[in-house]
Amino acid sequence: MGIRGELMIEEVRKLATCLPNSGEELTEATYLIAPTSATFLYRYTANQTDLYFEEIFTYRKHLNLDDMDFGDDGFWSTTTRVIGRRGIAAWRVTMNCPEETKGMDEPGDITDKGESS
Repeated sequence: MGIRGELMIEEVRKLATCLPNSGEELTEATYLIAPTSATFLYRYTANQTDLYFEEIFTYRKHLNLDDMDFGDDGFWSTTTRVIGRRGIAAWRVTMNCPEETKGMDEPGDITDKGESS
């Protein structure tokens, strides 16, 4: 993928927006564009962590030649994975945030909260 998986997830986690409450509209979002053959993303795209990946778009005719790592996986398993899971996808990334942290980045005057200046 061009970046170590753990480092990429760390950066995505910093940028991920909070899941909206029921009935609320999602007003901003973080997107991850990556090849579908990237095995590191399997556990994240299956939504088994605190990050939620919603697939927004997929283009199946993309062949990820960067993922051709014959030294680690061998010829046949690499070829099967890269061709069998060919494509590139865009995922919307959100996370479950504690209620008290939602909206902390919103600009506002401290006097709006009942405090005087």
